[in-house]
Amino acid sequence: MRIQSPIGAISQMFAGLTHHVSKHRLRGISRAVPKVLIVVGDEDHLVDPGNSVYLKENMPEAEYIVFEHTGHGIHLQRPREYCELVERVIEEGRERTRNESLSI
Repeated sequence: MRIQSPIGAISQMFAGLTHHVSKHRLRGISRAVPKVLIVVGDEDHLVDPGNSVYLKENMPEAEYIVFEHTGHGIHLQRPREYCELVERVIEEGRERTRNESLSI
């Protein structure tokens, strides 16, 4: 991988700081996607865990999981639990997709 340019890093930070999705759009995504998972570490100092609460409030169908004593790098701090979670969620999404296609 090549090192990110300074302008690329600044652009990425700006995008993250200014990104917004309306409550209406979040609800639409929640209904349309077979499985949404919101995962947060309770000790995340990079992204406010309250942002995940906001997502869950506006995506009622989503599954919400908080990893205790975990920061922003959940996949690095809790690799086994994280991978098991991702595998389960992918399978649940596949199953919902299969069931929806059978009922059409």
